[in-house]
Amino acid sequence: MTVDGDKAFIEFDVAHTNSLQRLDNGDYVASGRHLDAAYGVDRSTGELAWVLSSTPPAGGSPTANAPRLEILNDPYDGIIRPHNARFDEATNTLTVFDNRTATSDPARVAA
Repeated sequence: MTVDGDKAFIEFDVAHTNSLQRLDNGDYVASGRHLDAAYGVDRSTGELAWVLSSTPPAGGSPTANAPRLEILNDPYDGIIRPHNARFDEATNTLTVFDNRTATSDPARVAA
């Protein structure tokens, strides 16, 4: 926290990237803790290939047009403060540690 006269500013790491994986085809999988999301990124275009998130996309957001993934039968409606997003190419499975910080829900591994 920094103080400037009467104003206090709290520094904030907007994305807080917790994981980054390069797939065999060159694309990437990443998780952003403070964005409550995991992303697939098409390396050739730089576009989002997909998004797994607990929040709906805002109009004009870079994620607004990306295909949305969802966890089937999810009692928590998505991931919060994710870590360690990994894509297993052999099984076509995405796994994410869903930390659930600041909720009363238990942490979990979502696949």
